[in-house]
Amino acid sequence: MKIVINTYSGGTFALSQDAERRYRNYAGVDPKSKTFYYGGISRTDPHLLRVVEELGAKANGTRSHLEVREIPDDVQWELEKKFGVEEIHEKHRVWK
Repeated sequence: MKIVINTYSGGTFALSQDAERRYRNYAGVDPKSKTFYYGGISRTDPHLLRVVEELGAKANGTRSHLEVREIPDDVQWELEKKFGVEEIHEKHRVWK
C-alpha cells in the first residue's frame, strides 16, 4: 500500500497550487469551489498518490515535502507527527 506523508520538519501537509489543481481535476472536484480541505483527503487516495508521483517536488506546498512510502497491504497503520514530520506507525493494542 502506498501512503503520502510530509517529511518537512516544522511543516505541514500541503499541496502546491499546481498539485491542488491536478488533484481537483483527477478527483472530479469543482475547480471553482473555494472550499478545499487537505485534512479530508486520505493519504492513500489514488488521485493524491498520482499527483505526488507525477509532480515530485513540484507537488510540495509551502513548508511541506511530500513523499510516497510503501508498506505491506495487510498492515493497519496510523500517522504520527513529530515536529511536523510524519511517520507511519503500525497500529497496536494498548491496555492500562
